[in-house]
Amino acid sequence: MNTENSEAFEILEEEPTPYLSKTEAYSILIQQKLQEYLDKAVLMKTNPGFNIETEGYKLLSNKHSTKLKRIELISPFEIVSDSVKKVVTKVVLEHQTDTIITYIKTSVIKIDGEELLSTKISFDTIQKKQS
Repeated sequence: MNTENSEAFEILEEEPTPYLSKTEAYSILIQQKLQEYLDKAVLMKTNPGFNIETEGYKLLSNKHSTKLKRIELISPFEIVSDSVKKVVTKVVLEHQTDTIITYIKTSVIKIDGEELLSTKISFDTIQKKQS
């Protein structure tokens, strides 16, 4: 066998691309958005002259904790409309746990002829029932 002219081929197996379920992807987005909310709250406290728009500044009852440990989606997604879902979310901070409502709005946008999915996350407090 003449090995001078033969070529060696190496077959590389590609690592499987990790796949996230929609629920996992939404959980990551919710966690990022909540941490952003906490960071803005700290910025507003430490720099009162700094003007930042925050949605529902009193979203979480905790006034001191700035570190989000984790979130848990504690109810199934409820479809509000064709583009909006809501889910009850447990927010675990350093020294406290809160429960809020998370709204997920998805829409398809077209950029340079390519359709992309846009996802926006917003939050609301759970209204307490008055007896």
